[in-house]
Amino acid sequence: MEDNKFYNGSYIDDETNSIVMKAPLPVNNELKYIGDTFKFLCIGIPISFLFRSYKIADVIFCILVITLFVFYIYSDFKVKKEINNLSIRFKIIPNLDKKEFYYNIQHILSTKHRMLITPNENGVICVKYNGINYKINLGNNGIFIISWEDSSAVASLIGDLIGLLSRRYNKYKKLLHSMGIIAFEIQNAYGIR
Repeated sequence: MEDNKFYNGSYIDDETNSIVMKAPLPVNNELKYIGDTFKFLCIGIPISFLFRSYKIADVIFCILVITLFVFYIYSDFKVKKEINNLSIRFKIIPNLDKKEFYYNIQHILSTKHRMLITPNENGVICVKYNGINYKINLGNNGIFIISWEDSSAVASLIGDLIGLLSRRYNKYKKLLHSMGIIAFEIQNAYGIR
């Protein structure tokens, strides 16, 4: 476990190349730099505008505004790509019976977190939590995969641009948080630490 890469309340298991949750925390947010960069730009632009009597402040202001627009386009593309392809592998005991797995997690997730759990006809378990549908697919090789499906449109067709990225990024963080809780509860039930 010394060589494993640690994240926020979790680590990567080298054997299965999957995540082991140590606490019911969000899965590592690999797009955190987007929120941090926007905070920096939103603080830097007004400050440079306040000091516009200096020539260098005008140049910095223009650079920051252009950077904001370019970074917005990049961020929108990156968040949309990540949120559409979000599917995370977690460690579990190998060769579990799918029916037993379903009954174990149904009891835990429905009583502890009031999640709605239903089995799918092809062995995939559907979990509804905070208005989002998650799919849990149990593999025989010591992993389970949590993915999600969008049950509602993220924004209207004309939607406000800044609000659109904000909603997508907030939804991404919400997905990571919920996936972390679901994975932790499942792993905790099977003694995965």
